[in-house]
Amino acid sequence: MSTAAWLAATALVALGVAGAVLVSRRVWTRPSRLRRWAGRATVGACTLAVAFLACEAYFKFLWLEPDGFGVSLHTRLWARRYLHPRNSLGYRDVEHDAASLEGKRVLFVVGDSFVEGAGLRDYRRRTSNVLARRLGPAWAVVNIAQGGWGTFQEHAAMVRYPRRPGAVVLVYYVNDVLPAAAEQGLPLEVPPTRGWVRAVAGSSYFLDFLYWRLYRLRLDEGALLEHLETCFDDPDVLRAHLAELDALVRWVEAREAELHVVVFPHLVALERTRRLTDRVVRFLTDRGVDVLDMGARLQGRDPAELVVGRFDSHPGEELNEEVAELLLERLSAPGDDRRGAR
Repeated sequence: MSTAAWLAATALVALGVAGAVLVSRRVWTRPSRLRRWAGRATVGACTLAVAFLACEAYFKFLWLEPDGFGVSLHTRLWARRYLHPRNSLGYRDVEHDAASLEGKRVLFVVGDSFVEGAGLRDYRRRTSNVLARRLGPAWAVVNIAQGGWGTFQEHAAMVRYPRRPGAVVLVYYVNDVLPAAAEQGLPLEVPPTRGWVRAVAGSSYFLDFLYWRLYRLRLDEGALLEHLETCFDDPDVLRAHLAELDALVRWVEAREAELHVVVFPHLVALERTRRLTDRVVRFLTDRGVDVLDMGARLQGRDPAELVVGRFDSHPGEELNEEVAELLLERLSAPGDDRRGAR
């Protein structure tokens, strides 16, 4: 049922109940305990109907705060309003045709929802767009990202892109290990929910809001962090995941492109997840890759100042800009033969 249908149905219920109250006062005139109970129940039902109508209208038209979930009604509504532009390849980026890239040094900024700019209403505040403005017309900065990608998907997207990069910035997030873990038989288990509950919640913005708030309580951050620790501590999972990273590095090296990797721990559990990302940092550093370790840089910072909002742990505008400034110090100028860190 659509929101419009909910609003119409609730309005009809409220009007019907109100009409029943008026009729009962004329037809059912004899005082009794049952009449008093029925009158109170009718008024209560009418009040609830009106309250639901008001809540539905509020959460449909006024409430719009990103929640970090990719499937909730509010996330999809937010995406329709703000997750644009979309180019012909499906990325949240402008169109980059051959003419616009001709004679420029092409920089790929690759990642998942961190690079896509989840939670940012203005895509121009993302790291890739800040880089594009600061690097100037000699560069073409291409954003290659989608929410939910892991290392394998990011590598595949670069392979498919119809242009060779001169430089690559890979933004690594601690949950990039999850696809490899699932392949190794360690999928992230989520609390079971009856199908009819999801169906009812998905028909109303108000009920959808309540559903995902309760869902967050059931799938707390502690369960997610424990699963990430299990994945990184499993030798088979870690071996498979590092092999994905190694394949990506070798692909960039084969194209003689400059590579920088920005490594993010979980922004609201910095200390706990830095133990995990340290393994990725060591692996890449041993491979000779330039690594910007955000776990070390953000140590001691207040997570509330780093993220988009209370319910969304994606990087906020200030952190996106900070990362761009740090990368500007590392990227080689066009014509410079250096391939690593400065």
